[in-house]
Amino acid sequence: WNCCYGRSKCPHEVGTAAIEDPRLAITYFPPQHVFPDEDMVFEVEMSNLGVGEESQFVLYAQHRDNKGSLKLLLDGAAFGGSREFTNLLKNTSYKKTLVVQRGPRLFQYTPLDLVME
Repeated sequence: WNCCYGRSKCPHEVGTAAIEDPRLAITYFPPQHVFPDEDMVFEVEMSNLGVGEESQFVLYAQHRDNKGSLKLLLDGAAFGGSREFTNLLKNTSYKKTLVVQRGPRLFQYTPLDLVME
């Protein structure tokens, strides 16, 4: 059969409109130079570009690469695994503050991936 039009939640199929289409963007970066005892503060913006009226997404950091024990805070609360967001409305942006704190020993770290799905 040949799909001509429709909506698909998961997984998205060619020829259909995606109900969920997550978008994650960093809208504020810390200064180029951050001193060892200072936090790195980012602002991230989450939104759903899909056609569904509201959706549910999970935001998580890939801690498997966190060799230096960086600490993450999302809107002031510990962000050690993942955070679920429900009722994200279509074409609405939600801003969150992500704070990265230095671990106990290192001064340079490999990047951590931040993922929303």
